[in-house]
Amino acid sequence: MKTIFLTFFCIAMAVTNTQYASNAEMDSWKVEHNGKLKLKATTENEGKNVITIKKEDLKKTGVLLVAYKEMDGQRGWERSITLFDEKDNELLKSEGALAKVPNAKLAELANKYKIIKIYTWSLPTDPAVAATVRVRRVHLCTILIK
Repeated sequence: MKTIFLTFFCIAMAVTNTQYASNAEMDSWKVEHNGKLKLKATTENEGKNVITIKKEDLKKTGVLLVAYKEMDGQRGWERSITLFDEKDNELLKSEGALAKVPNAKLAELANKYKIIKIYTWSLPTDPAVAATVRVRRVHLCTILIK
């Protein structure tokens, strides 16, 4: 009886540790505007990863900051963070894991678009390898301009 209980306990602990380890190795990102944290996430969710920015806040001096943290970054790969409109047209692209959009540029975009979506993806820097890779973009955040 003791061995059955001990075996069950060890299996339960192994499963729990595996779940914690896989959660600890997840990529994460945060979105800040004018120095205030607006979103911090580890999973894609177009319904939940939504922030609102008021047009009045765009008149202030400041930036929209999108920082992506990779837990298992691959050497020879380059990350892009890109802003799109509702119709999936590219508005602004930033190379690297950190994107900074000044309020002046964001205000310019806000005059034309009320919804801006932010995505990221990573590609190999070697064109031959990049041609063989299927790219999947990751939705980071949707910005609603009010």
